[in-house]
Amino acid sequence: MKHGSLVWVTGGALSASIFCCSYGLLSEQILRQGHSSTLQVPCASCHALIVGGATTTKNTPLDLVVVLVFGIFGYLMLRQQYPPVPFILGFILAPIVEEISSFFVNLLAALSHIL
Repeated sequence: MKHGSLVWVTGGALSASIFCCSYGLLSEQILRQGHSSTLQVPCASCHALIVGGATTTKNTPLDLVVVLVFGIFGYLMLRQQYPPVPFILGFILAPIVEEISSFFVNLLAALSHIL
């Protein structure tokens, strides 16, 4: 990686963090007031941040398709009153658990060959 691109990536990440923190604090103040009409503004800007974040790494249309598919899947889960939290936890933790379990399987196989 060239040093110039590292500066741009670091600067972009820093500016995005500052923007998200200030946006979160501002949204919290607006949402605490309880106005139902102001909920559309944070929701629309949240969608813009999701689409922008999905396209920052590789900038391919496939990233947007993945975001769209998971968004529709999450919407359908909520429509059927199925909690999405177990799915998200399983999706995130499954590779970690698989890696840990494969380590223990290899360890047990090595111990069985020794004994």
